[in-house]
Amino acid sequence: MTTTKKTKKQIRSATPMEQATAALQRGQYFEAERLANECLHTAWEEGDFAGLSRIALPLQEARRQRRLMAAEAGMIQVIDGAVEPVLEALVPGCYIITPPNVGADARSLSNYAFDSGIPIIAIAREPVTQMGLLPVVSVGPTIIRTLVKQPKDDEHTVAWCLAAIDSLTDAALDSIDEHRSAPRRVNNLMDLLDSLPESEELHRALAETAAEAAREKTIDSEDADATA
Repeated sequence: MTTTKKTKKQIRSATPMEQATAALQRGQYFEAERLANECLHTAWEEGDFAGLSRIALPLQEARRQRRLMAAEAGMIQVIDGAVEPVLEALVPGCYIITPPNVGADARSLSNYAFDSGIPIIAIAREPVTQMGLLPVVSVGPTIIRTLVKQPKDDEHTVAWCLAAIDSLTDAALDSIDEHRSAPRRVNNLMDLLDSLPESEELHRALAETAAEAAREKTIDSEDADATA
């Protein structure tokens, strides 16, 4: 039995989702994330809820691997001044963005790191409240904010950064009105996920809600056919 190698033309003809899956299997997590995220938004714009549900989990895995690389680097840096000088020597790790910087600065740092292929986690924190709690915020199409405990002795750790992401995830999920239709909740989740792409649970919630929206769409279509 003979086998033939795939030609460049055949490789280029693969769908973006197939390309994303292949990149994920090769361990090219940034490329996999970029392609999968493009597919996710295309499916959303086209109202393809079934496709959106399928894409969410490969995207989650690519981002999980990127977050894992950042966490395993073990590097913690607090940025309490201008962000721009940090970009010149950016390395994998966790970055705590503090005032006078704001959530948008953490977002800009994350975007720069992604475009540069550098795995990081960027957490924006605000001034301590009178209750002694620390507001953390994530910014994108929407703003996610919650209160967390201060790190012991003000020494940030990787575990604290990951816990902050979990707390932001809980706040994001709590903001969703479960009484809204599945398609509307998909819209909410897309905005939340774009604001907090590090959250694994938001990817799972999006996959489940999109699958629900796809079922509703199928039922509506069948009902329309039955009454036609």
